[in-house]
Amino acid sequence: RVTPVRCGGETTYRLQHPTQTRFFEVGPAEYTLLSLLDGQTTLAEALTRAARVLGREAFQEADVQRIFRWLLENDLGKSTTMVSRPQSFNPLWLRLPLLNPDRWLQPLAALCGWIWTIPCLLVACGLWLQGGMILLAEWSEFRSEAGYLLVVDQWLWLALIWLLLKLAHELGHAVACRSCGVPVRETGLYFMLFAPVPYVDVTGIWALSSRWQRVLVAAAGMYVELIIAAVAVWGWSHSRDPEVRLLLHQTALLAGVFTLLFNANPLIRFYGYYLLADLLGI
Repeated sequence: RVTPVRCGGETTYRLQHPTQTRFFEVGPAEYTLLSLLDGQTTLAEALTRAARVLGREAFQEADVQRIFRWLLENDLGKSTTMVSRPQSFNPLWLRLPLLNPDRWLQPLAALCGWIWTIPCLLVACGLWLQGGMILLAEWSEFRSEAGYLLVVDQWLWLALIWLLLKLAHELGHAVACRSCGVPVRETGLYFMLFAPVPYVDVTGIWALSSRWQRVLVAAAGMYVELIIAAVAVWGWSHSRDPEVRLLLHQTALLAGVFTLLFNANPLIRFYGYYLLADLLGI
């Protein structure tokens, strides 16, 4: 499936794999060549016809080999001479699909759609501002309690809090995706270094023509976590129970500081990286 996309004054072409939720983007010259590969036209004929259209932009032999290799490696084309290669297996990075959550997400998206509205965003900004002011005023105390992260007795609680935060994070992505009218076809677990991490497949957002809707879905998980972090900071500041304070402190640290350092960091290939790439059109 091919969708023309206007980006930076130029039309590019977004390719969607018909059976997998995978998207690719090619330039107009590449698309001119690819559009001629209909299963009947030979490669030589396609190259000749593309050269007539492209003129000075016609591909060199090395370019053509690179494009065809890319098609085959990404399962976008077939070759009668291609030998199938065994799939690589990495025991430290495993993906376990579990189910299609879309039928449960539809009513949930209708119920929680207000979360992505401007008034709710303004409330969230107020919470973040208040949380930031509390941290500035009580930073020394907050920082001193971070030492409990190194206490072995706390690691089970940390793991539980982290898992619950990741569930909320992925649910944020899924609900935002469904609110934009895009089905979420898969959810499951990644095992990174044998640690289970929930995931939802929202790559269908690349079918959206609105960049801001794509940004919304990509940022939704961080948005939810940062709201949780702000509420946790407020609770930590006002609570006098040591155990409650410790749990809220750990929640604020994992949902706030770690999210900003890793998920929002554009220098690491997590959400911040892809958000910046989409905003800049790269």
